[in-house]
Order: sequence, then structure tokens, then C-alpha cells
Amino acid sequence: MDKRCNEGAEASDGELALLSQDALQAIARAEGVPLVVTDPAQADNPIVYANQAFLDLTGYAAGDVLGRNCRFMQGPETDPRALELLRGGLAGKQETVVELLNYRRDGTPFWNELVVAPVSDGKDGVRYYIGLSRDVTRRREADQSLYQAQKMDALGQLTGGLAHDLHNLLQVMVGYLDMIRLQNGREQPDPRRIQRSVENALGAADRARTLTQQLLAFSRRQKLEARSTDLNALLQDMQPSIQRILGTDVALEARLAPDLWSCKVDPLQAESALRNLLLNAYDALAGVSPREVRISTENAWVASEDVGLGDDLQPGPYVCVSVTDSGAGIPFEHLGRVIDPFFTTKGAGPGSGLGLSMVYGFARQSGGTLRVLSGQGIGTTVSLFFPRAEEQRSTDAAIGAACSIESVGQGERVLVVEDRADVAELAQVMLEEAGYATLVAYDAVQALNVLEKHPVDLLFTDLSMPGEMNGVTLAREAVKRHPGLRVLLTTGYADADLARTDGDGKRFETLPKPYGHDDLLRQVRCALEAAYRPSASSA
Repeated sequence: MDKRCNEGAEASDGELALLSQDALQAIARAEGVPLVVTDPAQADNPIVYANQAFLDLTGYAAGDVLGRNCRFMQGPETDPRALELLRGGLAGKQETVVELLNYRRDGTPFWNELVVAPVSDGKDGVRYYIGLSRDVTRRREADQSLYQAQKMDALGQLTGGLAHDLHNLLQVMVGYLDMIRLQNGREQPDPRRIQRSVENALGAADRARTLTQQLLAFSRRQKLEARSTDLNALLQDMQPSIQRILGTDVALEARLAPDLWSCKVDPLQAESALRNLLLNAYDALAGVSPREVRISTENAWVASEDVGLGDDLQPGPYVCVSVTDSGAGIPFEHLGRVIDPFFTTKGAGPGSGLGLSMVYGFARQSGGTLRVLSGQGIGTTVSLFFPRAEEQRSTDAAIGAACSIESVGQGERVLVVEDRADVAELAQVMLEEAGYATLVAYDAVQALNVLEKHPVDLLFTDLSMPGEMNGVTLAREAVKRHPGLRVLLTTGYADADLARTDGDGKRFETLPKPYGHDDLLRQVRCALEAAYRPSASSA
């Protein structure tokens, strides 16, 4: 050993004499390995020995480290979870291996693979702890580079799959819109062909909406707005969308439990998840006969003996909704991977492979799970389990059931706030044809000015707008000034952490974009008929 190493040894000769022969041999063998010895019998478990390799690694002199706890090498980026793991090992008198971001004397960071082993005092206690260090910075950097490369490859697969799907859907929409244009230009248009073209274009739009929702969910952790939800009522409201997804050549059977419990779930995300399952079921029917899809709901109790099926579902009451297809089924070797991100059985080109992965993530985030039952030649059943809601009678559900698109407007005045003129015009046309009077503003300031000059029954505003006020802050201010005002938000993208509530915590309803004629009229009717509690203050 050189002079500095001898200094370290001299500072603890008496202490080191108590080390076992095995420990001394280990230290001798570790001459080239950075090593320290600490004494838990002293206050703060200080270093009592440090070899030359450790001093070379950290840049400290022996006098700088002896008598100090090893935490002096920690810094602002050291992971507290790794430190907690290390402390747990010390408390349990166990050998512990952990990777820490440590800092040298000059402040440069390095990744330290630290092995801490206790040395027994022969009486069920610990006389010393030996710490072996290894600089693994290059390996960590290589791992990070590999991770980035894999992430970029996954993103490339995602964007390629989405682009492929969206191009096909745009082709369907553009093609059928052109067919409608050609039919309208003829002296005797064929109403059946026009209707067929409309249905196919709307079906493609539904699929495109599902894809964009997948992409939004993938790009951030979505904040779920769970509430007591009647899945039977949700499926009834989805009927037009379901028919567009499956078309007229697929036989649809619905087995909805008449006594179905309400479940605790975000209804908008539940609708998106069900749309995903239906799209997968439709794709599974390619080239098979008969082409059949069954949707079923039921109450389900998960008993304690059922726990451990690989999905961590806790015992208790759940609401189950299942989609079954008569397709060829999933090969056994693929069943374990169907919920993996980017995994797809559709072959090269089609599909992003995100569908079931996103549905599974939503179900788990909701406190439930997804289960797949399939076999070649017998079709596939995908079941979603959601926790039963404690409150079985939901005001929102009761209002939703009473609202329908048949309840046309009676001249109620709706203020449409939308920064895109074409989107604002579309909403205006839909509402006016349904019997509503409309006013339009293109930002929050204009909207507040309109509200000061004209009586308005409903504020229908986009969530994301230019300027200092978004849709929520506009709604809060508008309700503060006009307590009887109803509010309906709409958005195609929004910050998942943005609270969509008034100053008193009352939730504003949100209509996701893209919305159809029926969706808009139903939500407007519901918002107008809801017993809205006025806000006393703005948040």
C-alpha cells in the first residue's frame, strides 16, 4: 500500500485488528477494488478505513474521508429510493447491492455499484460494514443509449402504424365524400348509395377518433374522471357508433344484465375502450363465416380464491363487460403478449399495436383489469372488469337517461366559443338546425363581452384557446358573473392535470372532439336540463 493507504490503515489499526481472518483476506484480495470499512458502533457509522483504489475513484485524501459517514458523496441527483434500499439493508444487517449516483471531490458525478456486507462480531451483531464500489458510469450510459434507441424504434413503429391506419381511414372518408358529391351532381341521385356512403364515412371517422385517443393516451398519463356509470346506458348511447364500426354484414347480439350495478369509471374513456374492443373484434372476423359479435354485461364477484390469476384483481364486487367475436381466435403462443405495447397479430403494415395495451392500462388505472379468453377456431372474448360504485343511483346517469336528441331546442340561446372559425360554424349549423339560437365568440374576451350584452342559456366553449384564459377559467368567470349559466366544455386535447371544475368544485361536463351531430345535441340537452349549482367564487 502507498502512503495514503497506510495513513488510512494507521487511523484504524486497533479497530481492524478485530476483523475476522476471512474479512482480512477479502480486503487483501480487493486491493484493486475501491473499498471502505465503516464502524456501526460509533456515532453515524463513520468510515474507519479506505483503500487507495477508493481514494483514486473519489478524488479524496484519506484525511478527508476517515471519521465521516459515506453520505458526503451524495448529491442533488442521488435517488432517495436507492438510499432507502441501502438503509433497509443496513438496518436488517444484510448484504445489499445498490447503484447510486455519487459525486467526486471535484463535483463530477459517477454511477457507483455499491456492495455493502456486514462483518459479524460473533455475537449476532455487526462489528463492521465493508463497502465495495465499482464505477459503472460507462455501462449506465450504454444502457441509456440502448434504451433511447429502443424507444425511438418503438415510436417509429407507433407512428408508422398510426400513419398507415389514418391514411386508410382518410382514403375511406375522402372516397365516400366524393361519391356523395358525384351523386348530388346527378339529375336523379340514388338515396341508398348516398346513405351507404355517409355510413361508411362516419364509420371511418369513428375509427380515426379512436386512434387519436390512443395517441393522446400514449403521450401522457391521463387523469381519469371516474364517476358512477351505468354501462348498459353507455352501450345504448353508443349504438350508432357500434353500428358504424361493425357495418351491416356483422350480426350483433347484446346480452345486457337487467340488474347491472353501476361501476366507478370514467365514461368517456370507457367508451373509447369499448370502441377499441369492437374494432379488434371486427378485424378478427376477416375471412370467417359466420361473422358475429356479442356484447354482454354482468355483475361479478371476485372471491379470494380467484385472486392470483395474473391480473392482481382484488376480491370484491365488479361490473364486467365483454366483447366476443366468432373469429379464428388467437394462437396460444400469442395469448401472453396480446396486451404488450406495439404487439399486433395483424401482420406487417396494419395497426399500431396499441389498442389492447391502452385498454388494459385504462382498466388497471380504474381499479379493474382486462382478461382474454381465446382459442383457435372458437373466437375470442375480451372482458373488462370495473369496481362496483358505492353509490348506485347517479344524478349524472339519471339526467343522461332523460336526455335525448329527440328533445330539440326551444329557442334556447347557446354561446359557441371556438378559436377555429370552421369548427365554430359547424357547431352553429348543428345547433340552429335543432332549434337553438346561437352566438359565436372566438376567444374568452369576446365571450365575456357577448355575455354582458346578451342573455345566454348555455356556454359551449373549447377548452384550449389563445390568450390568458382557457375554457375552464372562462367558464368559472362566466358562472361567477352569471350564476344561472349552464356550461359545456369541448376539447380534442387537454392537459390531463387541468381540473375541469368551477370555484366550488362542481364538475363541468366535457364533450370530446371530434363529436357528431347526435353527440352534440345530447350533451347540450343534458347540460341545459342539469340542475347546475352556481359558483360563489372563482378559483
